[in-house]
Amino acid sequence: MRAGIHEDALQVMIEGGAVREALRTWASLIAVGRFAEAQGIKGFAVEL
Repeated sequence: MRAGIHEDALQVMIEGGAVREALRTWASLIAVGRFAEAQGIKGFAVEL
């Protein structure tokens, strides 16, 4: 299993302008799936 991106690495990416949106509020998981599909993202994981 691949490790996810760590918070410190994400912070560097945000500060460097590599990430367009740091935070987005989603109405549903369907919306997340549609967005990911449109961006060509094959898979992702969420850890709470």
